[in-house]
Amino acid sequence: MRPLSSWFGLLFAGFCLLSLTAAALLRDPRPIPLPPAMSKAQVQQIILAALDYRGWQPGKVENNALVATLAIRKHMIKMIIDFSGADIVFRYKESINMKYLERSGLQYIHENYNVWTGLLAEDIAAKLNPPATGGKPSQGDATNAAGQSP
Repeated sequence: MRPLSSWFGLLFAGFCLLSLTAAALLRDPRPIPLPPAMSKAQVQQIILAALDYRGWQPGKVENNALVATLAIRKHMIKMIIDFSGADIVFRYKESINMKYLERSGLQYIHENYNVWTGLLAEDIAAKLNPPATGGKPSQGDATNAAGQSP
């Protein structure tokens, strides 16, 4: 029969392993290059519109950077969005109820962090660099039921 301390050790090791598997590696979205002809004010408006569309709350914009907050049910994440350079850069700031953990120099978090921040970055990138339409009206263009512009 094993001593009680061995069982607690095994139980603790299992709990630690389980807690790591319940979280994903934290991956902030890749930087998004800014179009050279676009002003910082235009970039800010695109970021704010994407935040609003995805349900994020923007913080005060200072020096072309802001802290954006997303609260869903009992979860909350904050991310820094910095557009002061040639790229928009996204960085994790803090979270609540997202299983955040640092271990061996790596950051882990609930997998939804990567999903939610990735969707936001995709929306911003799409507005910064809209696809070429080849002369056809885009979805945002005003068209009637027959597909013709008024």
